[in-house]
Amino acid sequence: MKTPFRDLSIRSKLTVMQLVASGVAVLLLFALVLGYQVFLLRGEIVRKVASLSQVVGENSAAALTFGDPKSAHETLSALGVEPNVLATRILDRKGQIFALFERAGLDSFATAVPDPGSLSTLAPYREDGAPPVPIRYAFSSGQLRVYTAIRLDQETIGQVETVYGLGQWYRQLRWDIGAAGIVWMVSLLLAYLLSRRAHRGITQPLLNLAAMTEEVSVSRNYSLRARAGNRDEIGVLIDGFNNMLSEIQARDAALQSHREHLEQEVAARTSELTKAKEDAEAASRAKSQFLANMSHEVRTPMNGVLGMTELLMQTELDDKQRRFVQTVNSSGEALLRVIDDILDFTKIEAGRMELETIDFDLRELVEDVTELVAESAHRKGLEVLCRFAATAPAHARGDPVRLRQVLVNLVSNAVKFTESGEVLVQVDRSEAAARLAGLPADSPAVARSAEAGARTAREGGSNSECFQLTFTVTDTGPGIEPAVLSRLFQPFSQADSSTTRKYGGTGLGLAISRQLIEMMGGQLTVASVPGYGSTFRFSLALRPAADLPVTAAVPDLRGVRLLIVEDNPTNCEILCQQTQAAGMQVHAVPDGQRGLQAAIAASVAGRPYQVAILDMKMPQMDGLDLAAAIRREPGIAQLPLIMLTSLHSQGEGAAARGLGIRCYLAKPVRRLELYRRIGQTLRDAVTVVTDTGETAPSSPGLGGRVLLAEDNPVNQAVAQHMIEAIGCDLTIVGNGAEAVRALAASRFDLVLMDCQMPEMDGFAATAAIRAGEAQRSARGGAADGRPAHIPIIAVTAHAMQGDRDASLAAGMDDHLCKPFSLDALRAVLQRWMPSRSTEAGLPADSLAVARSAEAGALSAKAGPVVEVEPPPSEHLDPSRLNAVRSLKSAGPDLADRVIRLFLETTPSTVASLRLAASSGNAPQVRLAAHSLRGCGRELGAVRLGHLCQEIENLVRAGKVLDAPSMLPELEHEYEVVRQLLTEQIEPVEADHSRSAASDRQAIPRA
Repeated sequence: MKTPFRDLSIRSKLTVMQLVASGVAVLLLFALVLGYQVFLLRGEIVRKVASLSQVVGENSAAALTFGDPKSAHETLSALGVEPNVLATRILDRKGQIFALFERAGLDSFATAVPDPGSLSTLAPYREDGAPPVPIRYAFSSGQLRVYTAIRLDQETIGQVETVYGLGQWYRQLRWDIGAAGIVWMVSLLLAYLLSRRAHRGITQPLLNLAAMTEEVSVSRNYSLRARAGNRDEIGVLIDGFNNMLSEIQARDAALQSHREHLEQEVAARTSELTKAKEDAEAASRAKSQFLANMSHEVRTPMNGVLGMTELLMQTELDDKQRRFVQTVNSSGEALLRVIDDILDFTKIEAGRMELETIDFDLRELVEDVTELVAESAHRKGLEVLCRFAATAPAHARGDPVRLRQVLVNLVSNAVKFTESGEVLVQVDRSEAAARLAGLPADSPAVARSAEAGARTAREGGSNSECFQLTFTVTDTGPGIEPAVLSRLFQPFSQADSSTTRKYGGTGLGLAISRQLIEMMGGQLTVASVPGYGSTFRFSLALRPAADLPVTAAVPDLRGVRLLIVEDNPTNCEILCQQTQAAGMQVHAVPDGQRGLQAAIAASVAGRPYQVAILDMKMPQMDGLDLAAAIRREPGIAQLPLIMLTSLHSQGEGAAARGLGIRCYLAKPVRRLELYRRIGQTLRDAVTVVTDTGETAPSSPGLGGRVLLAEDNPVNQAVAQHMIEAIGCDLTIVGNGAEAVRALAASRFDLVLMDCQMPEMDGFAATAAIRAGEAQRSARGGAADGRPAHIPIIAVTAHAMQGDRDASLAAGMDDHLCKPFSLDALRAVLQRWMPSRSTEAGLPADSLAVARSAEAGALSAKAGPVVEVEPPPSEHLDPSRLNAVRSLKSAGPDLADRVIRLFLETTPSTVASLRLAASSGNAPQVRLAAHSLRGCGRELGAVRLGHLCQEIENLVRAGKVLDAPSMLPELEHEYEVVRQLLTEQIEPVEADHSRSAASDRQAIPRA
């Protein structure tokens, strides 16, 4: 491979550079000399040929004058003695050839005549002083053409044209060029030899220095030295290299000496650090012991002070004494909070703060915090709002105590510093669970987040299971100046540190909150604009709760038409989100006048609102004024009303009761409380209408707690409204396993158990419940007040006497066939949950035996239950739909909501049935057919239920392979039922679409 010029040695580079410079210089010189010689030679040849042509012209002038071409030809022939003259001719003044001389074998005049404009002109000097006659010539194709005029008495009578060959001249020129090339090569050789000898004095020291550098690099011998050179730049370079080697050698010697004493220095330093560490640990232990002692010594008398002041306030005191005691109590509580802040801060600084990881209700925690500060905020005229995103989970796993502490601090500060407006607490779910936006990768917060993630993994979770939640506290207070933001989270720092500051505090709350959030893997930030409020925000990665608690059932509010009258845009938006999430049809307006107009318009349109929520404090027309206006309108006078208020003013309750308002909602509104109050208001507003049109009071409620184990959503909805109409509290679970867990966690008076459910059916669940009761009985009973034997009622679509016997044999106490009526359900509940007066003094075992005997007697009296074959043409039984519509505890649209639920859930059930039948999966076929039969019969689809029953009978008989043959008829019947049920709610759907469009226009936007 050819070596590039930059990689050549210095000697070669210098040689090449000198040779190139010398060669170029000699070439330029030769070119200049040769060019000059060519120029002189051309001029000499032109003058020579011009002289010959002039001589010929002068000698031929007479012949041309007298027209003697022969004499002219003889004159031209005299030029034959010049070998380079190829041809000559004389032209007369008309340009015709007068005489011609041409060498044999040549046709020199056959070539094209040059353009006269391209001819060069030569004006020779004449000795006689006459004006010179211009001579024109041209070089072309190895020839020279010369044109000379023939003049007689100063008159041109013709011209002589001579063609002169340049071959001899070109040969001479080539020889000169060859000689010059030889001389150039010889000069380059001499220059190379001279440069090699001259460069040795320059390059040799550099080569020696390079060799020395390579030797030192390979051998690591820094004692070597390069030989000193001349006193030029190269000599300076060599001296610098030698000095560098001396410094490296000295440094190595020092390092070697230090290495020899390093072990001794490390041992001495380690001893010092160990002593310092022991001193620090001793100081930390002393500090921790001091804090523990101080906590005990301070808290003990403080607890006594606070306890005694609370007891003192419960005694009879006059106003002045009570004011003194309240001051002592509030001062003691403030002092206790200061002590807690200082102890928390010192624990964090000492690294002794530990976080716990337990399951907790996240929504309830946030609502508790807002409710805690609501009273103080309402006294200042502030709105405290809580917005919980629909995507955020209601339950999580983490440290609820520390999270509550941070939220209470942030929300309390927001209320304390805000004079007017609102305080909004928001919980949103972020997309990434392990990213802290806006922070560098090496920041402490990111490191703590990684540590929190590692702790999560050690505790049995993984980062992939976590979800990121963002908590935001926004207020409309005075804001924070930019100069204060930089020190806001510093300990003992206050936004107003003057001695006349308006608000108290230690300045530790935000510092503790930020450190707690960082310990949990998050980052607390603040954004504020003076005059426009502040926003505190932090994000946490939490894990889903391992064991979700069993929560009480909430009313089914789907399709309920609700009117919201609220002037605060944020609170209005929150109420709309909460109620729309429950499936309600919501219309919101910002003031009382519009609310009254909306209620009247809905009533006139035939779609009146079923309930209305009115804000108490509104401009122009407040809640009570609006309620009074509604009561004065005949079309909407019976509209159930719920009052939304912050604080009850004096006389407000009596005025509300006078207007028929029995329900109050205190801000901030809890989601579950909102649902329960709406459901209770709807139930209270319903009266039972007799056949004669007169109203009669409904039966008194039983008041017991019922657990419903049912996997079918349609059956759940119908049973829920029936049980709530009877007056019992209801909890719903989806299978037998959840029922067993719910009974272990809570106390219930009765269980309605579906027999066929996924995961664990009713028979297995009953066996597990009875086994638990037997274990408690063997231990001597339970101390939590639970009954020794809880009634379990079998709820099944099988109506034969053998099915009842199988239920009783499995440990159940009674049997209720689906679909059941409200009266049948009430009779069963009254039989197994009678009033306490009838149970007084009767042992539990005797009571259970008596109830079983009563149930058996009723069954025997009624005789065996036989399932009646419905007429083939009857697709829907109208009486069953009417029975569902008669359940008015949740409004007149219950049947519509149940139908929608049927239309939403049954397509997947039919698809599961088809798939299970094609694969011959007998248990799945039976379960899907049972579920579809239960849904259909609740709405009166008797023929559909009959077909499902036939498929179940095939599975029981071991003929599951015959089930696919019945699917076409069943699917056809299912489509007929769907069409009939859709026709029942089509007008409602159209009105709902129009109402939703008007709602979107009427809801104010923040």
